[in-house]
Amino acid sequence: EEAGVVLDEKAFVAVLRSCVRPEEAKEVVGMMRDRGLTLDKHCWHEVLLTFVRARDAAGAVQIANHIHTLNFATSLTHRALLTLCTSSPSLLELAHTTYLRASTLGFSTLPAIANKYLHCLALSSDVPALERHRRHIAASNISEHPSLLPLIKEFYVRNGLPDQAASITLHQKSEKTHDVHSTLVKQV
Repeated sequence: EEAGVVLDEKAFVAVLRSCVRPEEAKEVVGMMRDRGLTLDKHCWHEVLLTFVRARDAAGAVQIANHIHTLNFATSLTHRALLTLCTSSPSLLELAHTTYLRASTLGFSTLPAIANKYLHCLALSSDVPALERHRRHIAASNISEHPSLLPLIKEFYVRNGLPDQAASITLHQKSEKTHDVHSTLVKQV
């Protein structure tokens, strides 16, 4: 700006994207308001992502609630909060609330949302909730993300359910499958 360049909303979104600390994002929002610029859903989601990256759960919830108030909520809003919840089992209640909100908006059948919530549940000791969610995923024709299978297996072991743990098959490519794939790639 000092060089005479006028910053518009897109420029500020780029600045928000580079914020590391929540205080920086708040400062950018203040600058936008001072200039009378519109804070659209892209701006608010960048602010939310800054709070998520900083693992500031209270601030992230506050921003997400504001996003909902503005009717700007998208699957990204819920995916971001669920990602934050995967950082700590102590955020399970937030995961439940976020998933319930996502469900009311029709996002619970999106694979990314369903699998993020599954990840949160696998960090907990809530066996009934994990079982119920796995049934929901199967009924919705969503695939459990392969990277979650070891975590689910560990969940069952940790919660004293060795039979369920044994039922989890970790999908690993066999050497033969790998060789066939390599051969096909070479042929192409």
